[in-house]
Amino acid sequence: MARRIRAYIPADAHSFPDVASATLGRGAALALSTIGLLFLLGVVITQLVLGATLLSSVSGFNYELGVVLISASVLLYLIWGGYRALLFTDAIQAIMMLVLTTVVAWYLWRLVDLRDLAMGQHSQLIVPLIPMLWLAGVILELGAPQNWQRILTAKSDAAAV
Repeated sequence: MARRIRAYIPADAHSFPDVASATLGRGAALALSTIGLLFLLGVVITQLVLGATLLSSVSGFNYELGVVLISASVLLYLIWGGYRALLFTDAIQAIMMLVLTTVVAWYLWRLVDLRDLAMGQHSQLIVPLIPMLWLAGVILELGAPQNWQRILTAKSDAAAV
């Protein structure tokens, strides 16, 4: 689908605001950039709060020190490794998500009694959750920023796949 998507994108567009600017005007690009920055700010704040809370509860450090340590470590690995470090952490995250998804799928599979499913009895509360999790995964993958960035910035249609 990357080739079909790229057919609608102007040649010099490298982001959604670039596409919006070329097709809808600079106001749309500014609005999209503002929404994106606000969302990114929310994500960063959430990650710092959750990370510092987890670090303080596991290690005994106070919350403020956790925020400083997490911020400093992210800043250091980005300065030290640049984009290559970012790709390395993406690879680690992908491996962790694969392992954790396998564990969760196994756990859900063990919770569901196949005899109940075969007889049409849905006594397990987890049964409706399985298709909902699958659908959420599909929607998240379709909206994943790294996929769209690869499509927008690839040199050719073949490289975007």
